[in-house]
Amino acid sequence: MSSTNQTARMGSLLRHVTFKTAALGFTSLFIAAIIFMYYPSEKLDQRASLSKISAKNQDTAEDLVKGAKAVVEGQAETTQVCKRIDLEANMNWDELKSEAMNNVKLVQKKGFLEEIDNAVIYYREVLPATEPKGTLLFLHGMRFKSLTWQDLGTLNYMACHGYRAVAVDLPGYGESKKADVSSATFMTNLMKTLNMKQAVIISPSMSGSFSIPFLKVQPEVFKGFVPVAPVGTNKLTNEEYGAIEVPTLIVYGEKDESIGLESLKALKNLKNNEIVQLKEAGHAAYMDKPLEFHHHLLTFCDKLYA
Repeated sequence: MSSTNQTARMGSLLRHVTFKTAALGFTSLFIAAIIFMYYPSEKLDQRASLSKISAKNQDTAEDLVKGAKAVVEGQAETTQVCKRIDLEANMNWDELKSEAMNNVKLVQKKGFLEEIDNAVIYYREVLPATEPKGTLLFLHGMRFKSLTWQDLGTLNYMACHGYRAVAVDLPGYGESKKADVSSATFMTNLMKTLNMKQAVIISPSMSGSFSIPFLKVQPEVFKGFVPVAPVGTNKLTNEEYGAIEVPTLIVYGEKDESIGLESLKALKNLKNNEIVQLKEAGHAAYMDKPLEFHHHLLTFCDKLYA
């Protein structure tokens, strides 16, 4: 009797456990189904939200970059062209020089050119942001070099007015080695190396020993000539000067009573000349009176390349 009752109780317990297990399983499946149905959509919403946030952040970052770029370009645009010099206004060369030297649009180069007549020549070049409207080649005096034109601000100032401005250390000066060749031949090969078919050549003092012989044999490569009290002017006769039609801006300092006056006597025989005396200036007139010098140089070049 007791064995029968025990068996019945075990059966009842097993049925109860089975029912509860089944019920629990069904409940778990039901909850799982709800979770399965709910969470994908939630994750999609989360992903959508994250995507929107990411896109917003990306847009913001792009806007910041664009904004910063616009500011930089805007600043650059304001300095692309330097102020023109007005000699009647109260202008300061140091301020104009600073504006030119800080011009972010200009392209600056320097280094050694390919070997010219067995000489290694050092050069400095500043280019405008747009296609140059003209080419300028700056030579230098005995105590100076290409760095003189850079430090004075000339290369940058002329470049931000649209010119390709190049200065070189002549053979045996600055960083350049001596060249065993005539000055006229050197100048011819220099211009070829610099890819200059024509140029306004600015030639102070000692550099006249290069520019004057070159002017005699190849005047056609001179777009214009700006001698500043050059030496060697006695190498040509008055008749030879008179046959040259190169537009020339003769510059000399009021206080330069030696080379300045001597060169003036010869150079004024050039057929197409303009003479500028810089008041209170000495032999290196462009350094003594930079404001006046650059005004006349820019005006002269603009007429040639108009």
